[in-house]
Amino acid sequence: REPAGPACRCLQPKCECGAPSRQGKPPALFSVQQQVLAYFKQAGETAEAGGGSQGVGLEVAKIAGSTIAQCHEAMAASGVSLEQIRNEVNQLVSDGHLYSTIDDDHYKG
Repeated sequence: REPAGPACRCLQPKCECGAPSRQGKPPALFSVQQQVLAYFKQAGETAEAGGGSQGVGLEVAKIAGSTIAQCHEAMAASGVSLEQIRNEVNQLVSDGHLYSTIDDDHYKG
């Protein structure tokens, strides 16, 4: 039996909050959130691995993460709006999958 209340927006199979997980829901309903999470995780891994810029820029990228605008630019071809990305980032932060770094626009996964 599932707990009462709204389903958790968490993508994990078993969420610590006790709410029903979205894991079993149709993927199309949550694909934007999954893409946003994948972008921030991949961007962080690329910076950690030394991809992209060099020197001080690389160190800043490791610490700062990526911006919502960079995510929007990367996902522009899919037709996702900046507002949609911002909403998904806020939810992912609330769920503990992303965290802000140097300001309210830079995040890492």
